[in-house]
Order: sequence, then C-alpha cells, then structure tokens
Amino acid sequence: MKLGIWKLFLQRIKEQENQTSTLVMPGKNQHPELKKYKFRELKLYSSTEWLADNKKKYRQVFDRWNTAYVYAELSFYNKFFDEEDWDVNVHLRCYAVKKNKRELCKLDFSRKVTKYDNVVYIRE
Repeated sequence: MKLGIWKLFLQRIKEQENQTSTLVMPGKNQHPELKKYKFRELKLYSSTEWLADNKKKYRQVFDRWNTAYVYAELSFYNKFFDEEDWDVNVHLRCYAVKKNKRELCKLDFSRKVTKYDNVVYIRE
C-alpha cells in the first residue's frame, strides 16, 4: 500500500553574511538583496548505501512499510565562488501528502559555504 508521494519542500534558504563581508570593499557592488546562491536540485532517497559509480538511488514515492528514514540532498550553485566564504541557514520541511498536508519533520541547520565550492551539497 502506497502512502502517497512524500515531498520535501525547500521552504526557504536564509543567508547570513559573516563579519568580513559586511565591510565595503572598493570595486565590489554589495547589495543586501543579492542572492549568493542559485537553486540546483532537491533529491530524496531512503537508503544510505552507495551504488556503482558512487551514485545513490533517488526516488519520489516511498512505501510506508519498507521505509524507515527519508534523506534529502539539497544542491545549489555558489554565486560567490572564488570570492568569499559565507554562511547559509536552511529550513527543510517534510510533509505527508494524503487528505491533508501533515508535517512529518522539520530540519533547521546552518552550514559554512567556502569560496572553493562551486556546487554546494547538503545531505540530511
């Protein structure tokens, strides 16, 4: 029996600039509204085992009797690649989609994004 499609919605990504980025550097246009990321994709999987070629088995439909955990992999592009480090606050919500949207879990965490990462992967 299928539980339905479980979707993990990316509710919002808030950014916090570190203390060094609040200084105005000559020649750089720093706007508080400027996004430091571009959303790439949000994938779901239920097994932490790796398949061939270092890949995972991503899914959108999960059987309620065979699934103990649902993991998320969020990826986004770092627009400040090779320029500066910055912090990101991520808020992920998981809902069961049946008759009504019931919140199953809520994950709030903070990560440091380095200037050496072009694509940032967050796995929870």
